[in-house]
Amino acid sequence: VLTDLLCAFFPIARAKDSRSELEKEEYNSKLHRFYRCMQIRDERNQSFVNVRAIIVIRDAELNMRCFDCLSPEEQNEVEEIWKPNESFLGKKAHQIFDKIKESILSSLNLYKRRESKEWKYHWERAKFSNGLDGKWKDVIQIKESLSVVDKTIEVLKRKISGSRRRPKIDDHFELTLPAVTKNEMGWYRCVKHTEKTIHVASMYYVDVISNISSRLVFYSGENESKKIENGMQRTFKEFQLHSRGVPTEWSACSRCGPKGGETRRKIKCIVSPIDGVEIHEFANSRLSYMQIFGEIPCRSSLIPNKLRSELWKIEDVEEIAKCHVPCRNASMQTTRIIEEKNEFGRKAVADVLPRGEYRLNERLPPLRKAVQRNTIRAIEKDPYVLSCGLGEEGVQWKLNEIYISSTILALVYPDNRIFINAEHQLIIKYLTMDDDNTFYSCHTAEGEVIRTFSLTVNQNKQQREIIAYVNFGIRFGAFVLILIMVLSVVLNTSVQSEIYRRAASIQKFQQTQRNR
Repeated sequence: VLTDLLCAFFPIARAKDSRSELEKEEYNSKLHRFYRCMQIRDERNQSFVNVRAIIVIRDAELNMRCFDCLSPEEQNEVEEIWKPNESFLGKKAHQIFDKIKESILSSLNLYKRRESKEWKYHWERAKFSNGLDGKWKDVIQIKESLSVVDKTIEVLKRKISGSRRRPKIDDHFELTLPAVTKNEMGWYRCVKHTEKTIHVASMYYVDVISNISSRLVFYSGENESKKIENGMQRTFKEFQLHSRGVPTEWSACSRCGPKGGETRRKIKCIVSPIDGVEIHEFANSRLSYMQIFGEIPCRSSLIPNKLRSELWKIEDVEEIAKCHVPCRNASMQTTRIIEEKNEFGRKAVADVLPRGEYRLNERLPPLRKAVQRNTIRAIEKDPYVLSCGLGEEGVQWKLNEIYISSTILALVYPDNRIFINAEHQLIIKYLTMDDDNTFYSCHTAEGEVIRTFSLTVNQNKQQREIIAYVNFGIRFGAFVLILIMVLSVVLNTSVQSEIYRRAASIQKFQQTQRNR
């Protein structure tokens, strides 16, 4: 009876893989990214804690991973334990369902789930102002013991205080800082505390820069890319360091379908030890921090003062290439045929599921997130960064509902005043009054809208003051000129009348003398 109940609710062994083609495609994509992530991690061959020094542009969105390489199965486990977008009742229902499932399968020795405590990490931060005194504080307070009322109050507090600019935790426990400023600079780490041990999954050293230093290049072959990388090479024997260009992975295609889209990557300037110098040789030097980083960005505040003038002027390069990928929505099956083996060992159709329907034991696809609508009031000449927050997925941008690509932006703005970088962020180096009342939106590669940005640009305060002073000067000058003209007319009239009266008096006097 227990076996029949198990097969009815969790048909694992007998049923054929009932996933749709879209689900299989998404699974294979996640698996490919997992293998590639593991390969990159093996190439780095890091023997220390994974500590990274990163730089981010002011007002951009920053996403920091807690777990570097997660397999598709591990991603599912993290999502089941940590459901940031699910309601309180939904979490409780899933917990009850998971306990029933685990108890039945464990009794038959068919299933063994990891302890949920393995994924119970949290994010901590140490500000630069705290120095090295080891004071780590939670970035986000996550209290599992809160009641429904307390959780409701906490949600209301976040809404009132403006939750869009507050840090948040994403599906796989990534920490997202919506709009970074100088206040967000510091150390961040994702840790799990046990009785006597602190397990560090990842650690970051975050620098925030104000000036945008990137150059746009259209991809024309690996030879040209190698020339760009070689152009970033500098050697500093005194510090046993050298700089080099390192390309990132190509991003996902920005738009699917026959029209095609763009894929992007960044060639970053990185500082690392020169060839022949081991990391441990920096132990007793002024660059001892290189032991935990291994390499740092050229524009990081960790760069020695003597090298900053040389390294900070090296620009990162944004490379753009054309790409074509089919749309996943077009390949979705209208119906799914579920096949199982019957009692005679033959394949038989067990169920026919229309599009959008799922079996009881299947994992439901995530719901579409609500569109995030932003109204931005900015000042002329200010830089601005618009982020979509889709991570590794493809992103396409539209201006007033018209698709814009790097090619179009390069034609409209030859000085690269507006461009799209490798992180799919829309970079505006400085705003002009032409950007007033513009409407930007970012979409997935399939065209689903994610965020919208309505821009209102006001004149610069200093410029407004100058214009006001000039207008005042013009008005005052015009007033003085008119006053002078009026006075001159009045004085001229008075003089003429005086001359006339004098002439008339003389004439009258002469006539009187003649009559005598």
